[in-house]
Amino acid sequence: MVVSLGVSSVAVAYPPAPGMTVTGLVRDEYGWALQRNGAQVVFKVGANEVARQIIQSNASFSESYRVQIPMDSGLVGAAYRTGALTVSMPFSVEIHVNGSVYHPIETLRGDLFADDPGSSLTLDLTLGRDQDHDGLPDDWELWQLQAAGFFPGHPDYHLDFFGTPGDADGDGVSDLNEYLTGTMAALASDVPRFRILRVMNNDLVELEYNAVFQRAYRLETSEDGHSWRGVPASLDDPRAPSNSAWVANRTASSQKIYVPGVAPTQFFRLRTR
Repeated sequence: MVVSLGVSSVAVAYPPAPGMTVTGLVRDEYGWALQRNGAQVVFKVGANEVARQIIQSNASFSESYRVQIPMDSGLVGAAYRTGALTVSMPFSVEIHVNGSVYHPIETLRGDLFADDPGSSLTLDLTLGRDQDHDGLPDDWELWQLQAAGFFPGHPDYHLDFFGTPGDADGDGVSDLNEYLTGTMAALASDVPRFRILRVMNNDLVELEYNAVFQRAYRLETSEDGHSWRGVPASLDDPRAPSNSAWVANRTASSQKIYVPGVAPTQFFRLRTR
């Protein structure tokens, strides 16, 4: 079959390259998944909007938005549409909430660049100010300081007390992971805990973790420690309905999880967001 195409005096890149998929979770300045009706993530190239998506806090466990970014092959001078990206082209991201525009912390360095056509990019986004450029929201850092008893005038009342790779309270959990899990970063006794308590007579495995109110959790299992999958679990009572993911309805230093044991060697891990 022979296909003939007319060529105009203006070069147009057609067909376009496969789009770039960007997914991620949007968090507020205190680490909770953003839950605002109508909130949207907006991608731009310069002043041109190229994609927009409503943020859905319950879309999936690991993401609250998924956007397809138009890509151009870059084989000719003109893009097939205004705002289509080519490889290594810089772009920006905004969060729109009730008429207000927020610039996520991850975008403030200006180092977001388009990847190859057809690629996938995970980009979690955090709202809030970050005056010390450590990747942690200032409001969260000040809240943590005050919760530890440090107030204006105290020598340790400053943003440099915390940092993404740091461990301010020396409990073995980084300040960033304490932000992500909801535990207190200046209180050594408050750390994410997860352990196996016992294997019961009916082959149920009893596990325990410390829950943080309104944080989401997902239980996963593996036979080799490499390939993981979600596994339904019952909370508090082994007879309760089972779910592989849930939102904590209270803060508790000890919450029990019950799950069937199905393999001679079995690993468990608890993810949180």
